[in-house]
Amino acid sequence: MIQCHLAFVVFALHLSHGKEAHIQAVIRGSATLPCPLQPEDKNDSLLLVLWYKADGNKGSNSPIYSYDARLKNGVATKWSSDKAFGPRAYFLTSMEPASLLIANVAPKDGGVYICRTDFRTSPTKNYKIVLEVLIPPGPPKIFDGGGSEIHGVAGPYQEGSIIEFSCVSNGGTPPPVISWYYNDIHIYSSDKNGRPKNKIKIRLLKQDFGAVLSCEAKNSNLTDVAIKSFTLDILLPPASTKILTSGKPLSAGKEYEFVCQSSGSNPPSTITWWKGEEQLKNVIEKEENGQTVSRLKFIPQWEDNGKNIECRASNMSMDDETLEDILELNIHYPPILSIVIQQADFELAEGNEVRMECQVKANPAVTTLSWLKDDELLKPHWEHIRSEGFVLIFKNITRSDIGHYACVGRNQAGVSTSSAYNLQVMYKPYCSFTAPKILKIISPSPISIRSEVEAYPEAMSFTWIKNSTGKVLEKSQQLGDTSTVVINPINFGYTETFLSLATNEIGRQLTPCVFHVFYEGPPQRPENCTLAQPHSAVYGLTCLPPLQHEPDYYLLEVQDIETSDILFNITSSIPKFTFIVKEPNGFMSQDLQLSTVVSLGKKTVVSRLFGVNQFGMSRSIDIFINEEGVAHIKQEKLDQELIANGLVIGCIVLCTAVIAGILLLLILKKLFRSEKNTRPIISPVVDKDFHAKNLVLAA
Repeated sequence: MIQCHLAFVVFALHLSHGKEAHIQAVIRGSATLPCPLQPEDKNDSLLLVLWYKADGNKGSNSPIYSYDARLKNGVATKWSSDKAFGPRAYFLTSMEPASLLIANVAPKDGGVYICRTDFRTSPTKNYKIVLEVLIPPGPPKIFDGGGSEIHGVAGPYQEGSIIEFSCVSNGGTPPPVISWYYNDIHIYSSDKNGRPKNKIKIRLLKQDFGAVLSCEAKNSNLTDVAIKSFTLDILLPPASTKILTSGKPLSAGKEYEFVCQSSGSNPPSTITWWKGEEQLKNVIEKEENGQTVSRLKFIPQWEDNGKNIECRASNMSMDDETLEDILELNIHYPPILSIVIQQADFELAEGNEVRMECQVKANPAVTTLSWLKDDELLKPHWEHIRSEGFVLIFKNITRSDIGHYACVGRNQAGVSTSSAYNLQVMYKPYCSFTAPKILKIISPSPISIRSEVEAYPEAMSFTWIKNSTGKVLEKSQQLGDTSTVVINPINFGYTETFLSLATNEIGRQLTPCVFHVFYEGPPQRPENCTLAQPHSAVYGLTCLPPLQHEPDYYLLEVQDIETSDILFNITSSIPKFTFIVKEPNGFMSQDLQLSTVVSLGKKTVVSRLFGVNQFGMSRSIDIFINEEGVAHIKQEKLDQELIANGLVIGCIVLCTAVIAGILLLLILKKLFRSEKNTRPIISPVVDKDFHAKNLVLAA
């Protein structure tokens, strides 16, 4: 009561000087809001007291409590708003200063209040009171660094580890101050404004075992202190771990026993065996005289050479603390060999230097190393291939170096051979045949020329060139390393040379594929034919063989013009025939020294003379004989003219070929500017794919 009375005196002094009054009240407790009632004139009297609560930065126009001192029936009137306090508020005038009592204070009651006093003659007075509602902090909770809540005992923890503890107190207005105590000794507190969460870190030592850590939350002298405590539990790690097996060399494939001993752990340690990240399982463990002894049976392999065998002793209650002993394995085994190429795949091209390395794993070291190619001993020679240590060097690799390579190594443990390495060398395309191909054409229909190359990698494109003009042919088809072009040869006597050049990722073909095309169709007809008639019944037909494409033999056919029936035919090895016209009707023939006896009757006939070879018949020379026996020769064009024109055309073609040859050399020089250019040796080869066409003649 004395403390409350002094507080009211202080509040009254503040209010009398026009200052704010600050009141603190604990939630669910009571609050006393002072309001002095003394007028300026001591003889004046109080009429009305009104209470308002400020709404944010604005005041409230509606009162929440009133005290009407104008007596009615000798009693003052009191009113309390249900939206504010209702029956929880009561204005006491008997107190000094008079005060508004609020019971069962709630958080919403906090805020700024205005007390207004009205008098009969004195001016109205207003007093400002700030009410702060205090909420005690909740019971603290303590968590370890992993977020697990601690109850009673924390740990066990490894000696020397740094442990983080956090203390959390939910609730509290204002926020509480968090304080830590070690065996009742204050060690740390949060700032004066208070924080709901506070952390500490402790490096644990042996002497920390059993120590009590306490967390205290406090936000006011009017509220109770909340406190939580726990005890530290410290574990002891293993003090020593030792592998008792000697480190002598071991032989691959044999069984050995390893022994490991550990002491000083509380509780006793558990021993595990490891080879790298692999845990070994063939283990027997037991405790002997306060020590843990583990025995491992182990069969080493060649891959284990240089690896470590670890004996790890752990206190199972300690997650991160182990003590291990390491034994490096020394395993003897025959060589393990493999071949690698030091260059990238795109560098394995003809002309480059290539290094083939025999990678060796051996213990003890290899004493001799040799190389095999295609299962035969390779003898390096300095000009092209040499061996330096474990590396085989191809100074200027070529296609001839393609093959299967292996290396053979020997040491004191034995002899081994590597797996074969298939060396594939990239090279520019080259023709699958060496000599030019000669293609003989028996008909003027289109013909396909196929060029096939060998290349690695596969050919990307082909270029076809017509030799006589140097013109690049645009239309061709490609399938892998094969390209086909279609040409349309002219009539007999056609001769042309075509070149094909393939290109792959390595470059352009150095020497082109060459194709000579010759037309071998039906023969030319006889030339310079004359018809002699020594007397009316005898006719003689004499011709000269053609200058080119001479027939194998000559055929004379007699055809009835009216019915188109073949009346007679005869062959001869020379273009010379004799006709003897006889009566009566019907035909009779008699070969009398290459002479023909023909009985015409009263018919008009045509005798056609052809040159014949294995490819067919030439154009005909027609001899018309009318029913009166008069004969004459009819030719579409004299062969003498054809021959003369042929000579002129031949000269033109020859000149054109010379010019085309010069042009071709310029094109090839441009195509192979950056490449080695070797001119092929051209020799005729007959294409066996062309078959003669047989012609059957009726005798």
